[in-house]
Amino acid sequence: MSSSNASEISDLFILGGGINGCGIARDAVGR
Repeated sequence: MSSSNASEISDLFILGGGINGCGIARDAVGR
């Protein structure tokens, strides 16, 4: 996993926030 990928996941988590952010981050990691 590249550092840029990690940044994108972090951004998704921050933008989504709370449960939605966790769900998006988990889905992104699952892919």
